[in-house]
Amino acid sequence: ILDIFGSEIFATNGFEQLLINYANEKLQAHFTAAAITLLQAEYLREGLAVDRVEYTDNAATIALLEGKPLSVLAVLDDQCLQAGATDASLTAALHSSFDGHASYGTPRIASSEPSRNPLGLVSEPSRALFAGTPRIGADSAFTICHFGGRVTYSVAGFLSKNKDALFAELPSTMRASASPFVAQLFSEAAEQRRQQAPSGDGGAAAAGKPTATNVNEGPARRVSHSRRAGGGGGGSGGGGKKRATQFVSVGSQFRGSIASLVGTLGATQSHFVRCIKPNEVRGPFVLWPAVALAQLRCCAVLEAVRVSQAGFPTRIPFDELLSRYAMLRPRLPAAAGASGGGGGGGGAGKLRRRGTGERASAWVGGGGGGEEGGHSGQ
Repeated sequence: ILDIFGSEIFATNGFEQLLINYANEKLQAHFTAAAITLLQAEYLREGLAVDRVEYTDNAATIALLEGKPLSVLAVLDDQCLQAGATDASLTAALHSSFDGHASYGTPRIASSEPSRNPLGLVSEPSRALFAGTPRIGADSAFTICHFGGRVTYSVAGFLSKNKDALFAELPSTMRASASPFVAQLFSEAAEQRRQQAPSGDGGAAAAGKPTATNVNEGPARRVSHSRRAGGGGGGSGGGGKKRATQFVSVGSQFRGSIASLVGTLGATQSHFVRCIKPNEVRGPFVLWPAVALAQLRCCAVLEAVRVSQAGFPTRIPFDELLSRYAMLRPRLPAAAGASGGGGGGGGAGKLRRRGTGERASAWVGGGGGGEEGGHSGQ
């Protein structure tokens, strides 16, 4: 059971909200694929005459956030590798890289108003909560159009949170713990970071830039670019190669975790329970129809219902259908089964499958054992 909290929208949205909303984009894509795209493809394979249901695709937003070679997370990682990078340089890099992208925008005017939430609604109680919040503008923020609406993010703290640097002694001390559980926990974390490390880190490695410090290793283990290139004798006698510590950001780790989760979900038969927030004041037994309808629309629930209605909502594999309902099949008299002519006996109780696909559209009762007889029992 995967419990999803949903999109987050606050007076000031930061790095944490970006990752949470990115996860929701990926899970929304899984929902539309399982409940709409794959189901319509199955209707087409089975030859069902149904009208195609159009829906909003969030592939462009996902590509903006995680695509290769250029994405928001890749630009963030690249800025973390730059010496002297600041919030202003990060914002400038994002604006220059994604100017004109359909899912990216810049705040046009500084405002203390809350961002439009994923429902496109802001209630008066919400405005009161956001009163007095700091003003943000294009020089310190960027906007992403998520599947439910536009969200503006303040870049303050993005760089430090994405690095998540620790003192070198802390992880190594934990790995040397007398507790096998603690030692294994930190060893597994280090291995996961090494496996999830992207090959390019937004192009920094390909450009020959020195990699930053791994959060598990700390500054004491940093190896200079000149050493990695083989220059100089170093302090180790001239020929020894030192292994560079590869920078693995929090965003990269999160992206790897989401990819693993989506892969697991893709290997299962998913069932969905959509929870609808009835109002924006958190009041019991209060339903705001506009709020509920906006959620149904932005989450593609209405389209999923239309697709299900167009076909056959209850879909049971043939073997399961046979085991559950074979006892209800009509039993033919013995004479009717014997009149088939080429038969090999056992006619009335025989069931066979129509077609060779995974699912069968019908099952029939055979009148006789041969190909030329037994059709009277269909």
